Amino acid sequence: MLTKNFTVPAQSEALVKHWTLSKMAEQLQTFKKNLMKNYIKKGKTLDFTGQLEKQKEHWDAFVEYECSELGIQRVQRNNKNASKKVYHHTLGQGGYKLAKPKRDRMERDLIDKGIAPATMDWPEHSRNWFYSHGRSLDPKTGACIFGQKIQQVAQRLQEAIQAVAEGTFHPDREKDELTYAL
Repeated sequence: MLTKNFTVPAQSEALVKHWTLSKMAEQLQTFKKNLMKNYIKKGKTLDFTGQLEKQKEHWDAFVEYECSELGIQRVQRNNKNASKKVYHHTLGQGGYKLAKPKRDRMERDLIDKGIAPATMDWPEHSRNWFYSHGRSLDPKTGACIFGQKIQQVAQRLQEAIQAVAEGTFHPDREKDELTYAL
């Protein structure tokens, strides 16, 4: 269907398909969340006109599921899991895809000035986590700048990376530097 309306280079087709499906899933999730908030919780019924006309036959099943014990348990489980989250990323909708080029550019600018970024030898996973949680590098020294919330984790991360460099810590898939720090 996508290729009927848009011309996509053959080498990008898989990437475009993945992005499109992800965007569609995100939009559907938001749509259902808004239906729940604006209609079901308020005891209202959707006005099935225009584009929503096709949804009328699915409305009762949707309401039944959302109000069922399984639907309520799902919401409670998700709320419980979300409340456990301690460190919140600041990437926005673009995710790593948009943040990584900015981070790389910042590090390259420091290197061009003759300043070694503190994160230069960090594993990619640790660098992604550090930067995605709103942290940065000092433009004059290249040292890590981090807020109070992640101060302890950032220090433990730096210690773990130093221990790897010294050979006193051997990270593996199950316990890498970031896992140790967290």
